[in-house]
Amino acid sequence: SLFSDGLIKPPEEDCDASTVKPFQGALVEPVAYLLSELQPRLMKGISQRLLGAPLPSPVCSGRADTTSAKQPTNNQLLISSDRRAPTRTFFRNFPLLCFTGLSFLCPALGQAQQYCVLSFAMTNNSRHVIGEVNTECPPSWHSATWGNWGVSSNTDGVTDGDQFRGWHLEDGHGQWNSCTRDHIRDTDNVYYNHDHNGNGFGDDQWQDGDYWYANGGVQLWTTCPMDFDGDGRCDSGGCLGISSFGVNNQFLTLYELDEVDGTDLVTTLYVDSGCCNVSGLNCDAWGCYGYVYSPYYPTVQSTHTAATANVRLVVKDAIFVDENGACDTLKWRDPRYDCY
Repeated sequence: SLFSDGLIKPPEEDCDASTVKPFQGALVEPVAYLLSELQPRLMKGISQRLLGAPLPSPVCSGRADTTSAKQPTNNQLLISSDRRAPTRTFFRNFPLLCFTGLSFLCPALGQAQQYCVLSFAMTNNSRHVIGEVNTECPPSWHSATWGNWGVSSNTDGVTDGDQFRGWHLEDGHGQWNSCTRDHIRDTDNVYYNHDHNGNGFGDDQWQDGDYWYANGGVQLWTTCPMDFDGDGRCDSGGCLGISSFGVNNQFLTLYELDEVDGTDLVTTLYVDSGCCNVSGLNCDAWGCYGYVYSPYYPTVQSTHTAATANVRLVVKDAIFVDENGACDTLKWRDPRYDCY
C-alpha cells in the first residue's frame, strides 16, 4: 500500500529543471538557436535511438518510499491504496538532456504527470448521545436548548448542514438537545427521544440514518494506459490498478453551531482502528465508476460527552488525468498506447 499524511505525492525527480546549476544559463542562447534548427531532427533521432523499445511514459527514475512513511498522529489522515507509484526510467544514454540547455525535454517527454483523481466521502449513522451536553446553557443568552452539530475531521471541515444529524427538526436541520442540564431525565419525553434505561421514559438521544459528514479526494500517480496483447483494450496503466482504497486514523470533532455566540465544542469521537477500507472497485483505464461502500465501523472513544456513532467510507468515482498530454503524444510513437 501507499501511505501519505495527505495527498499521495509523486516521488522526487532525478531530472528536475530546478536542480540545474546556474552555469547552464550561459548555454541558453546558443542552445535556443540549435533548437530552432535541430529540434525536429533531434526528436526524430531520439525516437530512433531510444525507442527501439516503447518509450516509457515517465522519464526520470524513482519510486515512492513506503518504508520511511511517517507514523500518523490522531490528527493526521492516513491514506492507503493498492496503486503503486510507477518505476520511472531515465534515459541513461542521454544524461545531459536534463542538465544543459535541453532540460525542457525532461517534462516534455513524460515527467510523471498522469494520475487518477479519486473522490470519496465519509458518512455516519446510529448517532447516540448519552452524556450531558451543556453548550446551549444558560438559555438567557443562548439561542435555545436545541443546537445543530457540525463535524470537523481529518478529511473535511465544519459546515452548517446535517453532518451529525439530530432527531429534533428545527431550522431545516436535525438538532440535538444541547442543554441537558435543564431537563430531567426519565421523566421528560420532549427533550429526550430514546429510552436508554428501559423504564418507559426518555433519558438519552438517538438518531439513525446515513448522512455525509466529509468529502475528500486524492491523486494516485500512475502511468499511461497501454495494450500488451494487441486486442485494442488497455491492459495496464491509468486507473486499472485500483481495486481497493482506504483511509485510517479517523476522528470526528463535534461542535454545536450558533450564530449568536459561535461554535462550542461538544466532544471528539475516535473511530475503530480498522476503519475504513473499500475493495472491489469497478475501474478501467479511464476511471472508476459507481459508489462502493465500506462496512460500518464504530467509534470507540469520546473525549467529553458520552456519544457514539458508526462511520463508513464511500468511494464515489475516479477519473484518469493526463496532465501534460504525454499519453496522447505516445499514441503516435507506439500503437500500444492507442487503446481504449
